[in-house]
Amino acid sequence: MATKNKKKSKLSKVAAEVDAATSALIIDEDQRDVDGQRSTVTYCLGERQDRELLVTDDSVTITSKSEAHKRVMFTNNRWAEFVALLPYIDEEAKQLNRQSRPVAYRQHIGDGYYVSVNGGVMCVDVRKFYLPYGLQLGEEKPTKEGIALRLDEWVELLSIVPVIHQMFPSLMNASACSHLSQPGFMACTSCNPFHVRPYSASDIFADML
Repeated sequence: MATKNKKKSKLSKVAAEVDAATSALIIDEDQRDVDGQRSTVTYCLGERQDRELLVTDDSVTITSKSEAHKRVMFTNNRWAEFVALLPYIDEEAKQLNRQSRPVAYRQHIGDGYYVSVNGGVMCVDVRKFYLPYGLQLGEEKPTKEGIALRLDEWVELLSIVPVIHQMFPSLMNASACSHLSQPGFMACTSCNPFHVRPYSASDIFADML
C-alpha cells in the first residue's frame, strides 16, 4: 500500500506542476485564428519574470522585458532541433550547477544559432554566431542577437515545453532538417549557414605540400 501511495503522490505532484504551468500561461484572447484556436500565448520565466516567451503556431520567441534588444526566435525547424537536444543541454546545466566537472557545451540548432553552456557562466545561452572571413569552421564568433537564460529560467522553460506542445501541435510535430546526401546538406542554408564547402581534390593536394 505504501508503494502505491507514493506513486499516487508522485503522479499528483506532476499533474499539479503541469496544471500550474498551464494556468500561468497568459492567453491573448484577441489573437485567434479563423478556427477559433489559440494563435498567441505569452509566459514569463523565472523568479525575476524578465524573460518572456511569445508562442505562436510557427515560432517561439524569448525576449528580455527589461532589455528588448536581447531576444531569440525559434522557427519550427530550430525549435525541433532545440527540443531534441533538451536532455543533453539539461545534463550540462546540471553539471554546471554542481560544479562537478568542466563544462564546455555548444551545439548548432540551425541558421547559425547555437545553444551553449559554459563553465563560469551560470546560464544557458542561445545565440546567433557568424564566421569571420579567413577563419575555419569551429572558430565562429558570437553576435549580440540572442539571450541567456539563468538556471531558474531554464528549469521553468523545460517544465512548460509539454504544455506548449499540447497547445500548439504544429510545434510538437515540427521536424528538423534531414539530408540523405552531402550535397543536400551543403545546399541547406539552415544546416550550413556559413556556406562551408567540402574539400576538393586540389584542396587535399595543397594541404599535403
